[in-house]
Amino acid sequence: MNPPTNYTNYRITLHSILQITPTSKRIYGYRSSEPLPVIGKFEAEIMSGVTSKLTVTQFCVVDGRNGNLISYETATDLRLLHVMSTPKVDNIIEDYNDCFEELGKMKGRTANLHANDSTKPLAQNRLPFRLPFHIRDQVEAELKNLEKLDIIEELKVQLPGSL
Repeated sequence: MNPPTNYTNYRITLHSILQITPTSKRIYGYRSSEPLPVIGKFEAEIMSGVTSKLTVTQFCVVDGRNGNLISYETATDLRLLHVMSTPKVDNIIEDYNDCFEELGKMKGRTANLHANDSTKPLAQNRLPFRLPFHIRDQVEAELKNLEKLDIIEELKVQLPGSL
């Protein structure tokens, strides 16, 4: 058995010699209309360094220096993502149709976000979150666009531990 390979918060254990098999999957980058050059796929066991949960999942190998992603299914299997309940989007849009006609703003009101006190928070190691280098320009452009549309605004705040 090969020794485990560590990647940030995941440990992948290969139970046999890695064999990349051909696949017809098409994978697209964020906001891209061109598929990424998929070399093939392999299956391996992955363990979360955060929750210590294990799962066996399929990995697609892409040519180039792209970021690593795990699927929604893998993230939920590893208990990195937990969805309490999912409202029916169609019902919400139908019930509040007048709210979805155009981009709107609540002026002169403060929104209160209610959190369940019994929910156990997951610690984030880094504040502020460090973006992968290959998507920083896209994120910066989207933030500027949202700021220009007056959807978000930049706040000048002192984050804990960022003296």
